[in-house]
Amino acid sequence: MERTLLSRVGGVSRRLLALGIALGFTLATPAYAQEPTSTEDQGDTVVQGHELVQYTLAVEPTPEPRDGLSAAELMVGLGVVGRTTSATPIDDHGYASSPGPAFDVASRFLFGKNRYLRFGFSARGLHQRGRGFGREGFGFASTVLDLALTARTMFPCMSNEHRKVWFALSLGPSGGWHDAGTGRGTMGDDQGPRREAARTLDHAALGWVVGVDLGLQFGAFLVDLAVDVRQHFAIGSDVGAHFLPSAVLRAGWAFDASGY
Repeated sequence: MERTLLSRVGGVSRRLLALGIALGFTLATPAYAQEPTSTEDQGDTVVQGHELVQYTLAVEPTPEPRDGLSAAELMVGLGVVGRTTSATPIDDHGYASSPGPAFDVASRFLFGKNRYLRFGFSARGLHQRGRGFGREGFGFASTVLDLALTARTMFPCMSNEHRKVWFALSLGPSGGWHDAGTGRGTMGDDQGPRREAARTLDHAALGWVVGVDLGLQFGAFLVDLAVDVRQHFAIGSDVGAHFLPSAVLRAGWAFDASGY
């Protein structure tokens, strides 16, 4: 009796054992034996359940710096210009010294691949008519043109992809036209010499300019503070030379084609 019960239990046990072995073999089948659900040739793989999932990670390439022109800027500004003139026949009424406000237009063109140091040139124009833009008369109205070589360096610790902070140094020739007026104030007994000065002291001048710029750029918008020193030597005139320091705040547009 006892042998018959064990025999029946043993038969059931053998069936259960065979079913367990088959189920265990199925669960233990390695994931890499399954056919992948993606046909991508490269990328990273992730095992999800019993399926092999493959995907590709796209990385945007870093733009290469370009040769040639890498940046262009155009700005307008308003500032203050001091003017001291030597060897003037009349030493008063703004002929010898006449600081005042000035309008300014400037452009800069930069070349090269270096992100933090580039070289180029700048072209600038400035107009000054003494105190109050000559509303009460002027000694000289000066129109100045500069063409300077420029080196510009960007501060990496203060700059990012949205903001650029840089410093520039400029040096080059400068020239202009100095138009003599009848001077400041009401004319009295000196009206004869002042009218003669306005007639004879107009002259062109050539010289040099050296200056520094501190700029802040947000996208295409640019703000620039420029401090320059110029000296002009008169051509074909009794006037000696003009010394023209200036400080100008500019705002304008910047285009950067370097890919940075």
